[in-house]
Amino acid sequence: MTSFQIFLTKSHTAAVAIARGFSCDLEKRKDEISCVRYGSADNFEAMIPTIYLNKGYCCCVVERENADDSKAPRYNLIFC
Repeated sequence: MTSFQIFLTKSHTAAVAIARGFSCDLEKRKDEISCVRYGSADNFEAMIPTIYLNKGYCCCVVERENADDSKAPRYNLIFC
């Protein structure tokens, strides 16, 4: 099952740094992390609750493929 970790921040620099960190892990753990994206939260409107859109938030979205579906939440929103 695919799950998503979404890091929501007011800082574009923080979103980029988080994405870079996970991108390094992407090379090591290709079987777990399938995609890392970042940018304005407004560009991820299907994944971000409406209350946080058009408020100047940036985000980093980490898409994971979970070996054990029972242990991983489908969606995890983290504020930083």
